[in-house]
Amino acid sequence: MTIRESSRAISQAQEVKKLTQLAFFFTPLTFVVGIFGMNLNELGSVSIWVWIVTSACLLAATYAVLYFNIVFKTVNLALDTVINRFWWLVMSIADLVLN
Repeated sequence: MTIRESSRAISQAQEVKKLTQLAFFFTPLTFVVGIFGMNLNELGSVSIWVWIVTSACLLAATYAVLYFNIVFKTVNLALDTVINRFWWLVMSIADLVLN
């Protein structure tokens, strides 16, 4: 029973991950559309190319943040592993010296 529930939870987590990735793509586009969709005189007549370039830049920045977040987590995990192994080595040497 527990294994079945665990596999179901993993499946649901994978589906939520897909939805999150989809939202990560559409949220910056929605923001740009919201800004350019306002009827403001200050914006004037804006070409479609301005929207395309702004959307592309914002998407690139958003995915750069996502990429660097993933890289940072990987580097942080590797650093934690190195620190833990070093700490284990120090404690082993200290145990040998004290005994």
